[in-house]
Amino acid sequence: RPRAEGSDAVPVFVFHPAGGSTVAYEPLLKRLPADTPMFGLERVEGPIDERAAAYVPLLREIQGDGPYVLAGWSLGGVLAYAVARQLREQGADVRIVGLIDTVMAGEKVEDTPDEIRARWQRYAAFAKKTYGVDAPLPFDRLAEAGSDEEQIGILMDLLKLSGAKIPGGIIEHQRTSWLDNRAIQTADPQQYDGDVVLYMADKYHDDAINLEPSFGTRQPDGGWGEVAENLEVVYIGGDHIQIVDEPYISKVGADLSNKLAEIEKRSN
Repeated sequence: RPRAEGSDAVPVFVFHPAGGSTVAYEPLLKRLPADTPMFGLERVEGPIDERAAAYVPLLREIQGDGPYVLAGWSLGGVLAYAVARQLREQGADVRIVGLIDTVMAGEKVEDTPDEIRARWQRYAAFAKKTYGVDAPLPFDRLAEAGSDEEQIGILMDLLKLSGAKIPGGIIEHQRTSWLDNRAIQTADPQQYDGDVVLYMADKYHDDAINLEPSFGTRQPDGGWGEVAENLEVVYIGGDHIQIVDEPYISKVGADLSNKLAEIEKRSN
């Protein structure tokens, strides 16, 4: 939603979730004040800090030195947090980072060859159940590959050779979802002393836990307490998928609307 002509309302910048687009934030937009602009940042490739560096100039073109309100669901929260740090380093005024169930695994996600092999075995079971694809995967080769990009590249090549009747859009969605979910699992957020609010669901959804059992547990602070110095946790309920839809998103929208009103009050 663009800023109305003559309006100085503080916009909300939202970042795409894992494997998805910012269309996911439409229910949130409906719960914010009618004059609140919202701008969506879609997917770019690369490590988190490189993605953030690509977004920062786009934000500054719209909002200059601020004030900034950044939010994201899933991987979007990791991106919002990284962008906030880079904006602050450039002297910009970041008021709020909203993490919508951006919750780190409750247990360490291992990356040993055995665990990589097990991860792909879980993915093969998911692909068979979801898409009816029952192609044998080269588990040893995947376990020996050096990076997530190499691993998913091996899978993409295999799919092309297999002749599996899977639409290209689904294949690309699986590629980006895999890389983005791995980006959450391997995220290493740094210290940040600005205001951060974590809107927290009760749990991850079953598919996420089946693919990565470490997400079956979660810390009360979502794993952010050690790096986000001014962290507020708002418990929303529901699961990771439900939180961006009604009725749960109404609670997120109400809290964020109150915070936007406080920013407007302080700015006038």
